This record gives sequence, structure tokens and C-alpha cells, in this order.
Amino acid sequence: MKINVLTEDQFPQYQLLSNEYGSVFNDMNWLKIFGKNLKLLSISDNDGKLVGGFFYYLETHAGIRFVKCPPFTPNNGLFFVSRTSNVSRQNSDFKNLFTEITDSFNKSGFEVLRIAFPSLYTDFQPFIWQKYKVVPNFTYVHDLNKTEDEIYSCFSAEKRNEIRKTEKDRINIHEEKDYLIIKNLIENTFLRNKIKYQENILRKILIEFSGNNNSFAYVATNNTDIIAFSFCLYDKSTAYYLFGGSTEETKHSGAGSATLWECIRRAKAIGLKVFNFEGSMNPGIEHYFRGFGGTLIPYYTVNKANIFLELILKFVRREYF
Repeated sequence: MKINVLTEDQFPQYQLLSNEYGSVFNDMNWLKIFGKNLKLLSISDNDGKLVGGFFYYLETHAGIRFVKCPPFTPNNGLFFVSRTSNVSRQNSDFKNLFTEITDSFNKSGFEVLRIAFPSLYTDFQPFIWQKYKVVPNFTYVHDLNKTEDEIYSCFSAEKRNEIRKTEKDRINIHEEKDYLIIKNLIENTFLRNKIKYQENILRKILIEFSGNNNSFAYVATNNTDIIAFSFCLYDKSTAYYLFGGSTEETKHSGAGSATLWECIRRAKAIGLKVFNFEGSMNPGIEHYFRGFGGTLIPYYTVNKANIFLELILKFVRREYF
């Protein structure tokens, strides 16, 4: 098994494989958003056949080289096609794969690395053996094979009351197809919460990449004022809640919940199988997502820094280093 930078002649094969085994975040048009900072790697078997891929994002601040997931991308997009049905061989394949990935990270020249993996992958022993810190993270998902009533019945009483309150207060929930409006709402939310972001990347995601075939957004309005919004990307099976928020000036306790509920309903209506809330490690956000009654599932990050920086990071990011 070998890991190399994906070559241009491999792009069509990569896209075919990632369409079947990856997610919307493996789409070449998504990855192009991040320019030269994005490193796209191929996984080939011993015969040179492409069997998988993953990516990471390089960024330098104050002379420190960071390796991480690209902005607004939940994981490193790893997908891998094992060519055997034998369980022991499969386990060996995955062990060898993660050994190779560990080696590729070691060669990347990072000072600080923090990479999340898709929830499908759980064998991180090769990283532990190489002195990486492996940290469990969690997100909530909904099984969309359930009926709407079954999904809604999982919501907390508080969440159901919030949604009913929007109906009582005649808050209008509708789809918003003008993503410039969504972009402005996201930026206002980021500014209000002092969240740093790259405007050019956000613009490319919403204006150049997102469309009717891979995304939807819902807003709540009180008269003509937008008071909350939710935005999702999706692929052939899963919807991912990527952005959401409410306006401080006209905040309504149930508006955000109502837009998110409409996103879940939309994901089910178009035949998707899973709704992923995409991350819930912040206690306040976790509490909010928990009210929607999804299933809590783990995913893992691998973390490492050079010894000097690690000592510093243990004081400010002890949960990761």
C-alpha cells in the first residue's frame, strides 16, 4: 500500500471512487475551494490501483506550520476500498493503511497537527504507537428511515414547545435560495460571536459550490425580518448541518429550532438516509443538538505537536494535547 499526492490523471478515478465511498466533502469542486493549501493524497494498492484517498490543509501562522482539516470541513475525507472479504485480512489492510497515513503525516513537516477522521474509522493504534494523542469527539445523527412522527417524537419537550411557539407566534419558515442572504447571515453570526473566518472561502462555498443539487437553506421570518437560519450540504445519503444561527436584534426562542427541523424534514423528503448535526463538543452547542433526540456517535481526532509547542498547548488546549 502506498500514499502519494494525487496526480491529475487520477482525478477522474478519484471522483468515481469518492462518489461511491466518500462524502460531499470529497467532491473535487469542494476541494478546489481551498487552493494550494489543500493536499490531496491517493491510496494505492501494491499493484498501483487507486483504492482510496484523503486530504489535509496546510496553514502557517507566526512561522508555525499547522496541518488540519480544511475550513468548514468536518474531517479529512478518508475513504478506502478493501479488496478482501476476509475479516482478518481487512483488519490488516486497515492497520497497514493507518500506518501509512501516520508516516505521511510525519513527513508533512508540521509543528502542530490536529486531524479529524470520518466516524467509520476506529483503529488508531498506529497513531498511538507513534505517540499521537487520539481523542474521541461526538456528534448527533438522525436515522431518516424513521417516519417524521418517529423523528419528532425523539425531540425533547422543550424543543417541541419551541417549534410550536413559532407556529403560535406566526413565524414564517421557508426555503431561502438566495445564498448571498445566507452568507450575510453567517457573517453577522461570526462577527457577533467573534469567530474568525476567511471570507473568500465562505463565498466560494455558498456562491460557487452550493446549489440545488447539493444544499438547502431555511430561514425564519417575523414579518419581513429574518430572525434565524439553517444551512445544509448533502450527498447521496447524508445531510450535514453546516451553518446556522439567529439574529440578536429579533431573537425568537424557537425560530432556529424550527429552521433546523425543516432541514431534517427536507433531507428525509429527498430520500437521504442520515441527518448529521456535524459536531457537538462545545457544551452549549451539544445541549442544543441533544434536544433534537439524535443518536450520539463518536469520531476521532489525532493530535500532535513538537515538544516545545505541546507543552504550551497543554495549558490552552489540554483536551487535545
